[in-house]
Amino acid sequence: LHYPLRRQRQMCIRDRRIRDAYQGVTDAWSLGITSIPAVIVDQRYVVYGVSDLGQALARIERYREEQP
Repeated sequence: LHYPLRRQRQMCIRDRRIRDAYQGVTDAWSLGITSIPAVIVDQRYVVYGVSDLGQALARIERYREEQP
C-alpha cells in the first residue's frame, strides 16, 4: 500500500504516541504500581492518589528531608 506523505507522517505520529503510552504502562507494571493515579519519580518514588506532578514532587521532597 502506498499512502500519501502526509498520511504516512500522521501514522508515524500515531504509532509513536501509542508506543509512548504503552511504555508508561509497562514501566508502571514493572515497578509494581497497583492503583492509579500514581506519579513515579526517578523509578524510585511513587506517590499514589495524586495526579498533579507539582504536588507529588513536593511530597517526595518532604519525604527526602525527613529521612536520615
